Amino acid sequence: MSKDIDMFLLIGCQKTGTTSIYDILLKHPELNLANKKETKFFIDMDLYRKGISYYNNHYFDSDNGSARLDIDPDLIFEHEGAKRIYNSFGKKVQFIVIFRNPAKRAYSQYLMEVYRSKENLSFQDAIIAEEQRINTTEGRAFNAYLERGYYSKQLKEYLKYFPLENFKFYLFEKDFIARKEWLFKDLLAYLKVDPNVKLDINLKRNPRRKVKSKFVDLLTKRNKLFSILFGRIIGGELGRRIRHKVYDLNAITDNIEEISAQEITQINNNYFKGDILNLEKLINRDLSHWLL
Repeated sequence: MSKDIDMFLLIGCQKTGTTSIYDILLKHPELNLANKKETKFFIDMDLYRKGISYYNNHYFDSDNGSARLDIDPDLIFEHEGAKRIYNSFGKKVQFIVIFRNPAKRAYSQYLMEVYRSKENLSFQDAIIAEEQRINTTEGRAFNAYLERGYYSKQLKEYLKYFPLENFKFYLFEKDFIARKEWLFKDLLAYLKVDPNVKLDINLKRNPRRKVKSKFVDLLTKRNKLFSILFGRIIGGELGRRIRHKVYDLNAITDNIEEISAQEITQINNNYFKGDILNLEKLINRDLSHWLL
């Protein structure tokens, strides 16, 4: 990668609108966005061994000299990510992080795993069982509802390698939900591309959903054959649209009862209070509403 090309990574967090952000930013003509959301390059050791030249050439348009952006909300959670990014780029890479009320984020992830058939416990039972379950690879990937919400702990892993000024922080509720237009203008300015380009910022992806066919759901989300069919044979943008259409048609509208505000407050105070107070100091944002 040329030294004058800026590298940006949106590293988290999970369940903070990152899929919608990726699809929205795909339409920006100046941004050199990775051709795949969640490349997993800095997480998957088999990919990482291929080297940074593979990463630059395989996931980005080599003829586009604009800022490069990779979006992967698992990066902040995976322990080796920060070190591998530093070893690949040094300290020049810049980061975007979106934080969400940790109890609400946990419940949103829980619903996702229920619909994926990766979870058959109640939310409260899943929290109780988490410490034991995340000792396995499968449990860490799908059932780390609390662990993914210890944001200051995760951020500090990155601060071992990168200065705080390399980070741009947003809050899911206060910024992405309440003032989305401002967020995208601010984000585009941070990415050093035209912030006035008109984008469909109301595009939504990964809504809470049940599926008609688990087989179709598995194929459209994780099957390598379908990835090749939708992405390489049909073509990136058209393939992505077809894949999303099949994904949407396979959904059943679901009106599951929301977790109560009282439960949210209780979980945050019981499990996350210390981490929330530490995060406030690190990012210089008031997070007291998460504890009320």
